[in-house]
Amino acid sequence: MTEQERMNAKNRKEYAGFYDQVNWIDEDAVKAYEKEREQLLSALDKHVQWGFHESKADVSEISPGCRHCGEGEWSCLFINNVCNAKCFYCPSAQDEESVPTTSSLTFENPDEYIAYLKKFGYKGVSISGGEPLLTLDKTLSFIRKVRQELGKDIYIWMYTNGILAEEEKFIALRDAGLNEVRFDISATGYSLSNLKKAVGIIENITVEIPAIPEDYDRMKTLMVEMKQAGVNYLSLHQIRLTDFNFPKLKKRNYTMLHGPKATVLESELTALKLLLYSKEQNIGLPVNYCSYIYRYRFQSRAARIKQTRLFTEPWEPITETGLLRHIVMHAERDVLEQVMGRPEHHGKWKDLGQSLVIHPELLSELPEEEYALSLRYFATKLRNSLTYHFPFKTIPLSGIKSVYIEKGRVSDDIPITKEDIPALTTLFFDNEKPLKWEEIEAGNPELLEDRETRDWLVKIYNFEKLDFGLYPYY
Repeated sequence: MTEQERMNAKNRKEYAGFYDQVNWIDEDAVKAYEKEREQLLSALDKHVQWGFHESKADVSEISPGCRHCGEGEWSCLFINNVCNAKCFYCPSAQDEESVPTTSSLTFENPDEYIAYLKKFGYKGVSISGGEPLLTLDKTLSFIRKVRQELGKDIYIWMYTNGILAEEEKFIALRDAGLNEVRFDISATGYSLSNLKKAVGIIENITVEIPAIPEDYDRMKTLMVEMKQAGVNYLSLHQIRLTDFNFPKLKKRNYTMLHGPKATVLESELTALKLLLYSKEQNIGLPVNYCSYIYRYRFQSRAARIKQTRLFTEPWEPITETGLLRHIVMHAERDVLEQVMGRPEHHGKWKDLGQSLVIHPELLSELPEEEYALSLRYFATKLRNSLTYHFPFKTIPLSGIKSVYIEKGRVSDDIPITKEDIPALTTLFFDNEKPLKWEEIEAGNPELLEDRETRDWLVKIYNFEKLDFGLYPYY
C-alpha cells in the first residue's frame, strides 16, 4: 500500500460518518494546485528561511515559543477547556470545564505540573484554553508557580481570543511571569483594540490565527496595522477538519486534502500568499506559516521522544520519529544462544524465547546458521492511569502523583533479509542525520525498481525518519 493509499484509507475510517460528504480534492485538480504552490514556494525561496525539515516558514524570525515548540521543548497546558468565542474553524466544542490537562495528563494543582515539567525537562510552557482569561485566577496561579520554581530561563506564553482583555489583567500576568501573549484576532472580527491593551506590558505580542481564505485581502491591509500597533510576530496556521467543525467548514465549500489529518487546501495557499506579500512589500512584521504537517511531524515527535527516553532499553534504539525500533532475530534456540553467550553482546539483546531483540551493532556478528530477521516499531504513550494492555513504566512526579508510560506496537512484522542489512544500516541504523526520501531514490535506483520493494522501503522510512517539505496534495 502506498503512502497515498494508506492516508486515504485512514481518512475514510476517521471521518467515516461524513466522509462521502466532504469536498475532497479532485484528482484532476491536483497538478494545477501543486503547480500553484510550487510557484509560491519558488517565489518565497529568496525571501525566507525554511526550517524543521522545510515544513515551517519563515524561521529566520520566530517567537521564542515557536522555537521551543520545534525543538521539542514545549508543554502546552489546556487550563480549562471552556471558551467564550464560537469560531467556525475550532476543532472542538470547549464547553465543559475540566482540570488543567496536557498530553492526556491532568494536573489538579500547579505543584503537580511543576514536578512534570522538571521530570521531562521542558524549557517552554504555554497556557491555552479554551480561553485562559475565563479562569484568570487559575491561569495566574499556574504561571506564577512555573516562574517561581523554574526561574527566568523558562519561557511562558498564553493564547487568548482577547474578548476579556483588560490592562490590569495583563499587568497581573506580566507580574506572574508571562513572556508572551498570542491573540486570535479572527475570533473578534480582526479588531486590534483588545490586543493593544497588552502592548507595552507583555514583552512579546503575537497574532496567531488560522489562514482564512475569505479574509486574504483584509489580512494584507491588517499586517501593516499590526506592525504599527506593536505586534512582534504573526503566525498563520492551517485549518484542519474534525467531526466538530465539519458542518461549518462544509458551508464554506473548502477543498479538503488527505493526510495525517484532513486539512483545508485553500488555507495553506492563503498562508503562503500572505507570507509572500509581507516579504515583497517589506512590511517588517515577521510572518511564520505553521503548516499542519509541521505540527504532525514535530509536535507529536517531541512528546514521544521525551517520554520514550525514560522507557528505552539498551537493545531498542529511538528513531528520529521518536519510535522504538526492534530488530527481531528468529532462529532455533541453539543459534540464539550463540548470540546470547558472547560476553561482548551483554546488554544488547532481549530474550523472547524463540527469538531475540538485538541491537543493530550485532547485525554484523550473527552466526552462519539459518535465521530470519524482522523489524517492529513501538510508540510510547503517557497516561494518568494504566490500561494494563501494554508494558508500562511508572514515573513518580511528586509524593502523591505518578504518571505512566505504556509501550505499544505500531507496526506489523516487517521482514528483512541478510542482503537488506547493508542498505538499511547505511540509510537508517547507523544514520542519525536527517534524510530526504529523494536522496534514497537518487542513491538506490536499483533497490526501488520493484513496486513491492519500494513500498517496503517507504514503510520503513516513515517509521525511521521525519520526511521533508510540505505534504503532497491528494
